[in-house]
Amino acid sequence: MLGKLKHVLRRATRAAVRVTWAAMPDELKRVIRRAIGSRWKPSGVLAGFYPRFREAGLVDKDWYLIAYPDVARSGIDPVEHYGTSGIRDHRQPNEYFSPSWYMDKYPDVPRAGVNPFIHYVEYGSLERRNPSPAFDTGWYADQIGKEELGDELPLAHYLRVGRFQGLPPADPGRHYRRSLLREAQQLPYEIEEFRRHIDVMVYRPKFIVYIEGDDSDSREMTIKSLRNQVYDRFAVANGVANLLPVETDPPDPKFLIWLRAGDELHKTALYRFASAINAQPKADMFYADEDHLEGGRRFNPFFKPDWSPDYIESFNYIGRAACFRLPLAIEIFKRSAGNYDFVLRFTETAKHIEHLRRVLLHTRYNDVDEKEDVAAIQGRLRRTGRQGVVRAISNGIGAYRSELTWAEKPLISIVIPTAGNVVTVEGRSIDLIVNCVERIAQSDYKNIEFIIVDNGDLSGDQFRTLAQFNCKMATFTEPEFNVAAKLNLGADQAQGEYLLLMNDDIEPLVPVWIDRMLDQFAKPHVGVVGAKLLYPDETTQHVGVVINSGRPDHVRRKMVRDDLGYFFSTCAVRNYSAVTGACMMTRTDVYRKVGGYTEDLAISYNDVDFCLKVRSLGLTAVYTPFAELTHFESQSRDAKLEPSEADYFGDRWGAMAAFDPYYNEEPFDTLPASYRIAMNPRQL
Repeated sequence: MLGKLKHVLRRATRAAVRVTWAAMPDELKRVIRRAIGSRWKPSGVLAGFYPRFREAGLVDKDWYLIAYPDVARSGIDPVEHYGTSGIRDHRQPNEYFSPSWYMDKYPDVPRAGVNPFIHYVEYGSLERRNPSPAFDTGWYADQIGKEELGDELPLAHYLRVGRFQGLPPADPGRHYRRSLLREAQQLPYEIEEFRRHIDVMVYRPKFIVYIEGDDSDSREMTIKSLRNQVYDRFAVANGVANLLPVETDPPDPKFLIWLRAGDELHKTALYRFASAINAQPKADMFYADEDHLEGGRRFNPFFKPDWSPDYIESFNYIGRAACFRLPLAIEIFKRSAGNYDFVLRFTETAKHIEHLRRVLLHTRYNDVDEKEDVAAIQGRLRRTGRQGVVRAISNGIGAYRSELTWAEKPLISIVIPTAGNVVTVEGRSIDLIVNCVERIAQSDYKNIEFIIVDNGDLSGDQFRTLAQFNCKMATFTEPEFNVAAKLNLGADQAQGEYLLLMNDDIEPLVPVWIDRMLDQFAKPHVGVVGAKLLYPDETTQHVGVVINSGRPDHVRRKMVRDDLGYFFSTCAVRNYSAVTGACMMTRTDVYRKVGGYTEDLAISYNDVDFCLKVRSLGLTAVYTPFAELTHFESQSRDAKLEPSEADYFGDRWGAMAAFDPYYNEEPFDTLPASYRIAMNPRQL
């Protein structure tokens, strides 16, 4: 009876504590949690393991706070929380260690009654066991080497150093090799169907193949791949004269393919091109993905974006995995100084360009002729009425940057909404709006006007400082926060030809950042331009926005500042579905034509919504890495996703957001979007 009474009293006490805790202010909860955390002493099994746990360095603080909002709300240090309760609750300390996966993969661990995290730290890592499918302990350790690793766990080294250097957490080729195995198993069954399709094709296009290079062995490799084609209507041309059609040719369409000796076409390449020509008979050009071939092994696949008129000026991403309508190609071929020059000239003429999301070319040689490439881009600038300097981004990689000369500098209206906050970042007290305006005013570009949209609560000192820069002031008076409405209010006062929309928690890192953003608008098809934004630790925060499964995401977040990206996705100008509104430039007339920012999206997705409206006009969204700025990110306001706005975005843009033309969900990782090869089974 006494035991039962004690049990009832314990339950009543717990219930009372829960009620009291629920009614307690959040700030008091945080104080209590901090106090408990600071005095917590490990006991039992954890008592002996705790020093080793602290030393292991496997708790990713930033990731942990995002993954577990209850910890963020509590104010407890993530390492302390994981050591006190997270480890017992089988929470993940980082995105690469999954306790549930580890126990399923290694059933001896739960049979022994050992906590999976403790087992991995004490034994599993040494035994080269993997913490999840996303991290290969043994492979990563082999890449880094014993000398650099020392006693550090491979996963800890990756979290501390490797990921910021852009190193893969596991063999990047493993998923692609598996996809090639599936392809090899399926192909024999598909070929008969392909042949039946060829027999009933409406158009039977003929491919004229030009092979660049004189090495006889290399040419024979390329010709052999042509002989092995499922679709056999082709002819090899040895020069311009052989490209010309003859009267005896049937009236079917003809396309040029430009290869280099040593290239090998996939067995189905000509069939795939012929099938695409039948599906899109008015298209002038078709291009496909490619990979590298060496020693009979295929690797390093390049899964390309759909037609990207700005990316093509950074490097020849089209390459030789393409076919070009022959009547257009002949005259251009005669004037061209090389493949890149030919591609640039042809795309200036072509009206309709299609991308085949299939690997149809295997290349052996990727040597770069910088002089020829620079001359090709320089010619593009001249033909399109632009003047400027072209140079390599880095020697020998085959990627380039163009810096234009403007005869007149148009007025740019810089619209900055602000809450007038003063914050501390890495020990530095920053008055956000004052700091932002002062730093921008130091930039090389001077023909600017500032439009500051406040909430009516700026201090006298802030007003006086902003007045020194002739800032126009607008006050947002609505009671509910709405950044879209604040931007529209500021844009209404703009006199400039261009709008530069910015957060106030931004400061430029290079003096020519405005110039480099403006350069993109020398092309009439560009509608909106985004910058390269870095966290205060100089890792990437924004280098483009992609849309996966209908939801926007920043690509390659938390990479090192000089990250090249996937085929120069970070270090070169590139097309994306959207760019962040934290620093975005657009034409004023375009902004007004699409109705500015959508005010129904007060918090979330309003920048992506704007970009999609601009793209719906047939204009492009462009990212430039040559406008570099630090973004303290959400220092003006706590970041959060508003569910109702996510629903609005999905309802409005569901069809367009289901397919990102610049980021292929089939081969690439989506959580997070990183350009790592994953070959997602749900997408295949």
